[in-house]
Amino acid sequence: MQKFLKEVGAKSWSKFAKTALLFSIDLEGDQLAFLPYRNSGPKDSYAFVPIKDLKMTISFNASDEELGILLEKAFEACE
Repeated sequence: MQKFLKEVGAKSWSKFAKTALLFSIDLEGDQLAFLPYRNSGPKDSYAFVPIKDLKMTISFNASDEELGILLEKAFEACE
């Protein structure tokens, strides 16, 4: 764990978790599905909870530019 924290520049797991963002990318047929998550904070040990109503999809054959735009949107949707 200490090696990971050093690599990401965090002094402790709680300091890392306070600012951590998460979204998943899943293949659903011919679509990529991006699902942002909410960081629950210290009251729930910084667990990540999916924000299902903000799920975004794009064609598996989308251009690099389109994928980049959706990646930015997925990060922005994380809480």
